[in-house]
Amino acid sequence: MPEERTRQLAAIMFVDMVGYTALMQEDEELAWSQRDRHREVLAEQIPWHQGEIIQHFGDGALSVFASAVKAVECAIAIQRELRSPPEVQVRIGIHTGDIVQDQDGAYGDGVNVASRVEALAPPGGVLISGKVFDEVKNHSTIASSSLGQFCLKNVKNPVEIFAIINQGLVVPTEGEVRAKCFGEGSTEGGGEGGMAGAVPGEVGIGERFIEAVKERSRKSLDMTLGIPGFGRDFQSVG
Repeated sequence: MPEERTRQLAAIMFVDMVGYTALMQEDEELAWSQRDRHREVLAEQIPWHQGEIIQHFGDGALSVFASAVKAVECAIAIQRELRSPPEVQVRIGIHTGDIVQDQDGAYGDGVNVASRVEALAPPGGVLISGKVFDEVKNHSTIASSSLGQFCLKNVKNPVEIFAIINQGLVVPTEGEVRAKCFGEGSTEGGGEGGMAGAVPGEVGIGERFIEAVKERSRKSLDMTLGIPGFGRDFQSVG
């Protein structure tokens, strides 16, 4: 039977709790409590803003929206809600692009870019790509500021990143965002050269999500061919 696969153009949002793993090691009950509050707020705000939660990942979530405006308004609402006591620190990244879903998960260029944008966001902040900015720039309820062009990992062309600067959000400087990138200050060299991502040891939920999808795809290929490890070797070529 052919594998069921769907494709859509959507505003893709990653939301990631900050410091969850470390908190689990220090105070498991508090970590669970914060995660529950995080999920409750997302479960309330995302459908309210006409979005859909695709998947939870322990301390984060991937969601899609038909409207970039609704996605950004939702991100603002989430940050404001989670910054009120009891506070839960999250970072949010949004990009508009293709998202493909099949039995192994969700993937595509849009998901990849959204994950890289999220990894650069500060706790309490919302970052968006230039494509999202083009769709929200004329909406009076959304204020933003350009942070410059960034070369993101596995993304061919530089991407302009904007911070949402509505009241109550944490807004990073361009320098602070560049300090989180490999090849600090570089905007040249493309996706394989000047690479922007989280600082080592601060891998975002988007990065972990992409790696999990790759791993599921490798295992699926191994099972299909009946050759242990073949999927890993095949996908590493090139």
